[in-house]
Amino acid sequence: MTSEAAVLARLQPLFDTIFGEDSVPLTMTTTSDDIATWDSVAHVSVIVGVEQEFGIMFDPEEMMEMESVGALVGSVQAKMADAA
Repeated sequence: MTSEAAVLARLQPLFDTIFGEDSVPLTMTTTSDDIATWDSVAHVSVIVGVEQEFGIMFDPEEMMEMESVGALVGSVQAKMADAA
């Protein structure tokens, strides 16, 4: 299984690209409240970027349930484990 740290390391550049100067160092507890410009449109950009980065797909229900970076990391880990 891919470690939390490894997933976070791959997510950080994605968040930096999407949020620019508003990005913060990601932790498992980072939420949209921690990044001023993380709105519903940015959330879709994050999901699409994660899908491309990891070669996985999320269904709409999964996308709506991801309320923190920790939830996103957990979903990525689960999808990657299923694909292995």
